[in-house]
Amino acid sequence: MLTLLIYQNGNYNIISYGAFGPTNSPTGSSWELNVVDTNSQYNWLHHNTFHDFGSCQGTPPNGNDVASVLDIGYESIADTTKYNLIEDNAFIMAAIM
Repeated sequence: MLTLLIYQNGNYNIISYGAFGPTNSPTGSSWELNVVDTNSQYNWLHHNTFHDFGSCQGTPPNGNDVASVLDIGYESIADTTKYNLIEDNAFIMAAIM
């Protein structure tokens, strides 16, 4: 079973006690499993479990990250995602960006 968290333009939400995953490594354009972006502000994510997504391939210093289990903010100057509180979460077998 795959469970996703996608918040875009979401403000003042509390996301708690959820389990987000599992899935295999992404293919195509599926970089993020769970996303909080596109001007999302003042959200509180606590006591969640993010698991079984993303990986690191190769060995340092030539390694490469492949996907992200939780991606916060969109890589654009126009995105005002900020002031989100992420605390007391568990990341198990997961890559984080």
